[in-house]
Amino acid sequence: MTRGDVGAVYRQPHVTQYFEGAQQHGQRRPAGGNALEMRLSEPISVAQLAQGVDLSHNHLTRLFRTHLGKTVVGYIQERRAQRARHLLLYSTLSIKAVAAEVGIHDLHHFNKAIHRILGQSPRQVRASRTRE
Repeated sequence: MTRGDVGAVYRQPHVTQYFEGAQQHGQRRPAGGNALEMRLSEPISVAQLAQGVDLSHNHLTRLFRTHLGKTVVGYIQERRAQRARHLLLYSTLSIKAVAAEVGIHDLHHFNKAIHRILGQSPRQVRASRTRE
């Protein structure tokens, strides 16, 4: 998935309003306008996202499926795993701290999610930085 694919979802008028709404909470919008990225460490529900962009849960899910080929939850999980991978490779945070940083506070759940999405345990991901 490319940023352009994600951009197609964000360009939907209601979705754009939500991501621009991040500024109302004192958060800066990152380049590309992806406020969802800034909220990865918070609990995020599809209902909250849908309400934030004034869309139904089903319509928001349909937009994500159409433009990204996955559900909102699937997209959030993938982004959390990618962020965790980055932190595991390029930071000295403990695995537990990385889990909390990406919004997964249960270490067992974090280990299972990372292994399912990345194909390696967090420890294996971290160990691979010495090989890169």
